[in-house]
Amino acid sequence: MQWTTPVVSSFLGSDLQGAVTAYKGYRMKAAIEGGISRWLCKRVDAVIVKSQEMQKATPLSADNVLVIPNGVDFELFHPIPRAEARAALGWEQDRYYVLFGNNPQIRVKNFPLAQAAIERLRARGISAELVVANGLPQTTVVQYMNASNALILSSIAEGSPNLVKEAMACNVPVVSTDVGDVFQVIGHTKGCSVCPHDPEALAAALEQAIQHTGPTTGRTDIMHLDRRVIAKQVIAIYEKVTSKRHHYLEEDYVGILTEH
Repeated sequence: MQWTTPVVSSFLGSDLQGAVTAYKGYRMKAAIEGGISRWLCKRVDAVIVKSQEMQKATPLSADNVLVIPNGVDFELFHPIPRAEARAALGWEQDRYYVLFGNNPQIRVKNFPLAQAAIERLRARGISAELVVANGLPQTTVVQYMNASNALILSSIAEGSPNLVKEAMACNVPVVSTDVGDVFQVIGHTKGCSVCPHDPEALAAALEQAIQHTGPTTGRTDIMHLDRRVIAKQVIAIYEKVTSKRHHYLEEDYVGILTEH
């Protein structure tokens, strides 16, 4: 309903692709919302999505849809020596910890798969504890990440999970299912792995992550996702559509003067 001001529509994932159920189906309500979102794409001045997967879900050509994932606060999410983080949290120094950083009650986050992967890891002779970080202040999450041997993302579907990028900014190994833009974010970082939705595959990847004793190069590998860099990209889009709309209005104004 906005006729005079440029509109930029930014989608996060399920609002465009639909919310996936635990059985990899789509809820009817989400399917309707996705249809409305795709209709909206054709009527705004610019569209921002979080991943190439989302870009394919729009009814527009790739040139008209900009892929800009959420940025990471590199000042907040930063490496802390593991021993220091564990001491602050009261964790044992000689244990293996794997972090699950989502709400276990949200089915699409697939907590049972993470649990199954840990059981398979234990069957491999590696006794690891699955730690849940849910509803915690971000400063505490930073400590949890740095205190862990690895982060696991077992989701059925994602857009561009912030959790993965935040762990990368802390140089913590990430083991994830192949969802959203995760492969683009971690696929080339040693110590990190992208796996199928299979507990044995995830367990094997977790074993490799735990054996990666030093920090990863994650922070360096995702410097392009610094929120200051992302902010400039978003601002540039708004400046472009505003300039374009002003140009059209000037043309219309000149046309009216010419007619009179």
